[in-house]
Amino acid sequence: RFYTEVLSLLKLHYDYIFIDTPVAEKFHSLFRDFALPNTDYLIVPVTPSKQTVHNTYMWLNSAVIAPKVARGAGMSSQNIGIVLNRAEDNVGYGELEVMEELRNFNFLGSVPETKEWKRANNEGELIASKNISVINSIVQTSATVCTVNAQSRAERDNTMYETILQAADTFAISDTSG
Repeated sequence: RFYTEVLSLLKLHYDYIFIDTPVAEKFHSLFRDFALPNTDYLIVPVTPSKQTVHNTYMWLNSAVIAPKVARGAGMSSQNIGIVLNRAEDNVGYGELEVMEELRNFNFLGSVPETKEWKRANNEGELIASKNISVINSIVQTSATVCTVNAQSRAERDNTMYETILQAADTFAISDTSG
């Protein structure tokens, strides 16, 4: 009840509200009974592991998009986005495999696993906003896709780390003023 009251107050002031919940066993009721019924769009991070992605597929189909009569949430697969977290090249399971296994859902992009990201995570640093030194380009690559390419530079122990961050996402423009 407390969460519902807080959410009602937040909705008066914000257009977008993110609810970050663990899906661990003891927290299922918070997700099932509060977050899921109150969400318009669900973002699900997955790691580049065949078993993890398969388990995510099974969970999404049985708990999230299954009809309420089957103890699911009845959410549309079009309102679910997938983010590949800790993505690495040449590990045998990457973006293409995730997009194929979870093809019924929207693939939003990847967060790379690099030494710079690992170090920043261990030191509690938000490098995506702190160390972006140059936005190389923002390109509308189709009628509904925009790609941002940014360069991140950071120095640690007299060593320069440089990463090119690229993200693409779909967008829609609608007239809300009537």
